[in-house]
Amino acid sequence: MGLSIHEMREAVRACAHIAVPEQPPPYLQRFLVLRLQQDNPDLAAKVADLDAAGWAALFNVIREFQQAARNA
Repeated sequence: MGLSIHEMREAVRACAHIAVPEQPPPYLQRFLVLRLQQDNPDLAAKVADLDAAGWAALFNVIREFQQAARNA
């Protein structure tokens, strides 16, 4: 997907206040880009440029972290 561990952690944190469903809603990638744009424009650009496979991988990371937090 081309993101570092730190960048993935930032993406997870940007989605912390929303409940991520099982399947990625069509708006979520754009939402994440907008959330990251002010504080981390380079990461926002990387997320915006993710292809479908990259976005699916990042979405799975975000969802798995949220599920782990709920189960903790």
